[in-house]
Amino acid sequence: MAAAGDERRTKLLRRTGGSGQATTARQRQRRSFSMLADDILVTIYRLLGDYPSSRARFTGVCRSWRAAVAAEPRVPVLPWLLLSPREAGGNRTRLARSLDDGAVMRICPRPGLVGRRLVGGYDGCWVVSCHPPPIRIVNLFSGAELPLPGKLSKIACPRRDHGRGDTRCPIVVSKVVFSESPTSGGCIMAAMTENCGIALCRVGCPEGGWSIHGCQVESFMDIAFCNGELYGVTRGHKLVKFDITLHKGGAPMVTADTRVALQMVSRHQSRNSCKEYSVYLVDLHGKLAIAMMTWWCLGTEPFFKVYQLLVDDNETSTGTTTCCNSRWEEVTSLGDHALFLGQTFSKAVHVPMDMCGDVERNRIYYSNNSSRSLNAEVHGDAVKLTISYGNGDLKYEREKSTSIADYAEKITSVGYFMKCGLHDIMWLLPPDI
Repeated sequence: MAAAGDERRTKLLRRTGGSGQATTARQRQRRSFSMLADDILVTIYRLLGDYPSSRARFTGVCRSWRAAVAAEPRVPVLPWLLLSPREAGGNRTRLARSLDDGAVMRICPRPGLVGRRLVGGYDGCWVVSCHPPPIRIVNLFSGAELPLPGKLSKIACPRRDHGRGDTRCPIVVSKVVFSESPTSGGCIMAAMTENCGIALCRVGCPEGGWSIHGCQVESFMDIAFCNGELYGVTRGHKLVKFDITLHKGGAPMVTADTRVALQMVSRHQSRNSCKEYSVYLVDLHGKLAIAMMTWWCLGTEPFFKVYQLLVDDNETSTGTTTCCNSRWEEVTSLGDHALFLGQTFSKAVHVPMDMCGDVERNRIYYSNNSSRSLNAEVHGDAVKLTISYGNGDLKYEREKSTSIADYAEKITSVGYFMKCGLHDIMWLLPPDI
């Protein structure tokens, strides 16, 4: 009897790995994957050099696989197009389309992130969500999450009807940008809101909380950091540079702002579904740039014009940048770069000469996730997107619309629209793989 008991205990330990608890088939499979020899993993990884999406799947298996190829050369990756299915009671796995090779990847968000709206991102697959509260900063590639204490997990406004538990007028965040990597102690996080101006906090300063600038006074179309300085474009078509000072406890606060009218912004109206998000700020070669959707005249097809903010030499020598004494210069070519513009994330990215896939140099790629695009007419060079759930599988489909003639002053652009307004769509810049 004793021998039989010992045999049963031995079998149990083998099944549980010595923990005394039963393991699932998936856990045993993961354990067998993680035990593969490093030289085998490195060989497989090198064979996937021409397939960025396959490399992404490889490094997403487990930590031991990532550690095995940590010393291997990385391949530059272009932004992914991130889609978020929101069907009621269904599969909410996020889909990411690699523009390098056209592959579609599944991204399973951390528990608690499913179904949440993403309002911003940063290089390396970092995303931020605010709806519903609390605010969360998560890396969709590694699964890591930055802990935010109570003061930073919710935007608090000194007004009685904002940020104090009053649900009659909740603060609505439309975009979040970072001054540098969210993992750095000096990172400043700026939130553009619909009804509370601009909110600021420092990720590495948990006791500082949020500071508010312009609550119920001014609304913005876009915000961006460039060389550590925060800029915004108001709905009144003015460029604003915010002077930020670190106050008690290291919390950032706006102490002043400088603004100037954008004379080159077109005042024409259009039926295009992107008209509310037709102005984008982006860091281009270390200078602030603005990309604007415009029209030759009413009734014509829209296109983008790009301008760069040039700073006078005397301003550069003093280490300060003002908007009033600077000038805008039109950018007629992006060179070896491409612009990826979106409501929640925009980025200028270098495109390698031998890059394959859908991306070309000197192009503008923009996305739209507004529900207004459901019945809106899509103009120009546009790609309509849809998701099919046939046979229980998620499929990504694209349908190219008719291209319009190029103008000499026009940088060719390609728009990505969802046919169904129930899906989020944003650019996501993964780490080099």
